[in-house]
Amino acid sequence: FTTGCTPPAAAGAVTGPASVCQGSAAVVFGVPAIANATSYVWTLPVGATVVSGSGTNSITVDFAETAVSGDISVYGTSDCSNGAASTLALTVNPLPSPTLTVGPLGVCVGSTGVVYSTTAGMTAYSWSVSAGGTITAGAGTNSVTVNWNTVGNQTISVNYTSTLGCTPASPTQFTVNVVPFPVPVISGSANACQGFATNVYTTDAGMTGYSW
Repeated sequence: FTTGCTPPAAAGAVTGPASVCQGSAAVVFGVPAIANATSYVWTLPVGATVVSGSGTNSITVDFAETAVSGDISVYGTSDCSNGAASTLALTVNPLPSPTLTVGPLGVCVGSTGVVYSTTAGMTAYSWSVSAGGTITAGAGTNSVTVNWNTVGNQTISVNYTSTLGCTPASPTQFTVNVVPFPVPVISGSANACQGFATNVYTTDAGMTGYSW
């Protein structure tokens, strides 16, 4: 404290959202001008970074995808002393991680009407499939119907906005193995005599639904 000078006044209420999502960018926080302050000192939760406005009464903040909840506080400072701080309790909401709750990740080529679902009750559902598939119904909902047209590893991806208003920067992607139709091979004699009753024919073992 410098004798004969007036210290900064106590900081007023911090303005800005009380809740943000991990990964949010360009979020503005401010405080009314503090009398006798020549600079402003801000402290932020872990994972939050001031990208502009440092040392002023209005800052722009980016939040990492690993940012955590905590306090945003600010006080005025001068050559005289520091003023009393003001604090805003900030909740940093996690990003959702969509999962497939229904739908096979292995199908036969030509399969139609294959249904895939994700968590219900969200908003802004966004689905996409690779070139080997076609979404035929359900776009914009939590459940889509897909036709698989091409053999190989195909993909289906989904994204949405959670009930907390958070959306990942990129969708969650799943691999679907589209396999060709089986071609049964019959083993046994290609020649037979009339009345000869012991010709044995076999095909691939370990399958199901054999129909001769």
